[in-house]
Amino acid sequence: MLLTVWFGVVVPLHPRGIIKLPGACEGGRACCQGSKSSRHDESLPKPTSSDCAICYFVAALDLPPAIGMELPKLGLVEEAIATPQQVTPVIAQVDPISERGPPV
Repeated sequence: MLLTVWFGVVVPLHPRGIIKLPGACEGGRACCQGSKSSRHDESLPKPTSSDCAICYFVAALDLPPAIGMELPKLGLVEEAIATPQQVTPVIAQVDPISERGPPV
């Protein structure tokens, strides 16, 4: 839900420069002072996407590579040679210790 709101509403509709990158307001520019004057000043530079943190975030996203779902063709690689069966001897061994705890 949060990702849908972020990438569906906030990113496309955000005003440029609403969240500035660190160091974007150096030099004491008037646009970064935070003072709102009653008159609309046209001399202030319009914020660009180079100063905007949201634009920088979206531009820096790196998509993962696409997953290929193609299977290789199946076929006979080689024939397995059957080994002769071997009989394993079973040796009956009686455990001399029949206690459940550790030896004393």
